[in-house]
Amino acid sequence: MPLFEKIRRAFHTDHRRGVPRKSRALRLESLEERTLLTATPWTVTSFSDIQAAMASISSGGEIEIQVAGDITLTGDQGVTIASGQSVTVTSVDQAKLLGSGSVDRTCALFTVTGGELILHSVLINDLKAASDSSGVNGAVVNQTGGSVTVSGGTRISGCTAYNGGAFYVNAANSAAAAMSVVGGTISGCGARSGGAVYVRRGTVDFSYDSDTLTFANVTGNSAVASGGAVYISSTGVVTAGGSGSLKARFHDNAASNGGAIYAYSGSSLTIRSASLQGNTAEGNGGAVYLFGGGSSMGTITVDSDSVIQNNTALVYGGAFSIAHGIVNIGGTAVISSNEADVGGAFYVNGGSSLTVSGGTFSGNSAVSFGGAVYLENSTMAVDHGTFSGNFASGDGGVFYLLGKSQLTVGTSTGQQSDVQFIKNKATLRGGVFCIADDPDSVLPAGQDGPEVVVYNGTFGGV
Repeated sequence: MPLFEKIRRAFHTDHRRGVPRKSRALRLESLEERTLLTATPWTVTSFSDIQAAMASISSGGEIEIQVAGDITLTGDQGVTIASGQSVTVTSVDQAKLLGSGSVDRTCALFTVTGGELILHSVLINDLKAASDSSGVNGAVVNQTGGSVTVSGGTRISGCTAYNGGAFYVNAANSAAAAMSVVGGTISGCGARSGGAVYVRRGTVDFSYDSDTLTFANVTGNSAVASGGAVYISSTGVVTAGGSGSLKARFHDNAASNGGAIYAYSGSSLTIRSASLQGNTAEGNGGAVYLFGGGSSMGTITVDSDSVIQNNTALVYGGAFSIAHGIVNIGGTAVISSNEADVGGAFYVNGGSSLTVSGGTFSGNSAVSFGGAVYLENSTMAVDHGTFSGNFASGDGGVFYLLGKSQLTVGTSTGQQSDVQFIKNKATLRGGVFCIADDPDSVLPAGQDGPEVVVYNGTFGGV
């Protein structure tokens, strides 16, 4: 029988509500390989239909739930995806899964303890739980195991919870929990921490959907405390973006600390071909705040074509605020037009390490100190990169050093380096460097103050 005829017959359906289609559908992942779907599509227009669909795979199996009409959900309505179950949820003709209009959610819509949940081109709006301790974690998904994928033009908006306005990822014990946002949009969500996503334990990737030609889009979310878009706890691992051109976008998020992302002790964050723009922190870290409490440092890597731009912190670190962490900047990353009171682009403190092996730092500004970088009791090494047009209204157009800090520019090994400083400016002291003599800073006996070592570099118009 010709392939086309097989497809036509497979999609000949019984459209009664809550009744599985009689034929098995085809997953056209690869026409060359003629791969067959094992999922049974269910058309649903009510929560009871969703329950019936889930009951059909209570002992395991694969199912596709097609939302064919708007469904308004009460706060206690939710389902569990367990080991051995694979559930795909999609919308038909823009149909939505909607909250009740009240802050009433007492459980996540989807609790994932194992198995697989795929949200594909589904619309989910206004599922709301309280953003204080009385609320649940993750209004849309609370994940303790298995995998969750958000893809294909899925749009989730206006959801709130205690931690993780839309998603909460917390791998239970030795279980693995992995989440991927592949081309979906999460917007206008809110929480105490992690306005869109809270990662306590597990891995989360934000990347590009090559099928729908869309990138992960996390915009306009907010947190009362930390991580306007994403909060990463101690063993969480988050990758924002991927290789090649733009893969993920975090724009216009807001929080007290970490306007877009807050990374806690021991966590890992990679920003690769991602855009973080227009994020705001009332305190520290307009785009990203990394806090490595105790002996465990968090790590951040920024590379490829990432753009960190137009972010604002009212206090420390217009782009990044780093307290006891390790940060590596490379590739063709652009960090520009960020602003803070102290450290226009970077505020680095607490025994942290900042390494720059590439990228452009331009047009960043500080109201007080460190137009590009404020370095206190930490180390920084630069062997490639361009610093241009950075400005401090006080001291240190590019760098301001305080305490036991060391800055190294260029290399001593004879290897080629390329560091350029062009038209940076400070109103008071140091168009490029300012080494502070803070009378309130008391160093231990035998410990020297800040140190700058310049092996090579190009200074023009400073």
